[in-house]
Amino acid sequence: MQAYKNENLILEKFEVGPFMVNAYIIGCLKSGQAAIVDPGDQGDLLLKRCRELKLTPKYILNTHGHADHIMDNRYVKEHSQAQIVIHPDDAGMLTDPQLNVSALFAMPLTSPPADLYFREGEIFHVGEIPYEVLHLPVHSPGSVCLFHDPI
Repeated sequence: MQAYKNENLILEKFEVGPFMVNAYIIGCLKSGQAAIVDPGDQGDLLLKRCRELKLTPKYILNTHGHADHIMDNRYVKEHSQAQIVIHPDDAGMLTDPQLNVSALFAMPLTSPPADLYFREGEIFHVGEIPYEVLHLPVHSPGSVCLFHDPI
């Protein structure tokens, strides 16, 4: 695990699942709200770490809809009631094993559908922490990056 922390923000990175996907916990220390980014596996570990940090997951943020990034969306949602957020161009991948490529590995999986959608240029908040949504449709049609300037 790698971590970054300042007076209001905590960011922790975890490598999860058989593809060693980068999953993140983003936490706002002032509000106690958190987001779990790309829970590709080990949702139990990510939720346990949120509890240790005294953070409540409000969002599950998917940077894109491939199976290795959404595999534990269901687990995290069922154990936290966090809302799933993805770009609309990848939303169909959440519920379709053909689109999220899990069917190609003979392990078809689905996620609950999106609750909210990212939009290019919007400012998305986790607690009091703003992130600019950058739509970068290279890896998949709905790939996004969340940009935050901590200065």
